[in-house]
Amino acid sequence: MSQKGDLIQRETVLLNQNSPVSEYSSFNDVVQEVKDILILDTKQYLRRVPEEFLLKVNPQHEGVYVAGQIEPIVDFTAGHVCYGVIPNNKENAVLIKDYQSFINYNGPVVNKDRKVLCRNPSKHKFGFKETPDVNYSLFWLTVSAVFDLLRSLSSYTKPFAKVPVANLYESNWVLQTEDVQSVNMLATGFLQPMLTKIDEFIGRDRHAVYTFGVSGLSIIIEKGNDFRVIEYYRPIFEEFDKEHFEKFGF
Repeated sequence: MSQKGDLIQRETVLLNQNSPVSEYSSFNDVVQEVKDILILDTKQYLRRVPEEFLLKVNPQHEGVYVAGQIEPIVDFTAGHVCYGVIPNNKENAVLIKDYQSFINYNGPVVNKDRKVLCRNPSKHKFGFKETPDVNYSLFWLTVSAVFDLLRSLSSYTKPFAKVPVANLYESNWVLQTEDVQSVNMLATGFLQPMLTKIDEFIGRDRHAVYTFGVSGLSIIIEKGNDFRVIEYYRPIFEEFDKEHFEKFGF
């Protein structure tokens, strides 16, 4: 029997001792159950980043950022623009191409799709920033480091990422003139407190299924069931669903 088969067999023996099927109403409940959650505030761990490191990642984009958020509502460096609405004039609008023009506009501002970004930026200046609270490239390099740690835990599971896959590639955030591996090694130094926190959260649950994503400037990690628990219940619910279909037709 394979090593994975041995793991499942041993877990099955333990589960059979005291684990009624009625604990779950469906197989989806088994797969989607969240046993624990860890929320990491990246601002806490990225306060003192060596200046030499910041010189190795892509520069910040000028845009309009809402305090506490990593993604801009307008990215001027990427060539995006927005428009100031002129009262009683639907045909014309004021072209806004920089941060100062945005926060000083006294009236509604919309994007190219006419979606309202702010009804009056000049009255809410303190709610906006020209750059995010955390270096944008550094933030996504940190998320990538979390992904690398989680996928190294077990050869039987892989983490589920609720972020764009492209954002997990370190090469998208490091200057082309820099070696990605060297940058990663340098980042590990100041990220160690955060990685230690994640290790403590994981504990002995290295075979659990993990899901992670971001909310604002926080990284959220969800610990699910051990993959052996999932594999134990899989045939049970498959048989249940089969019997239910044969009996009721759905």
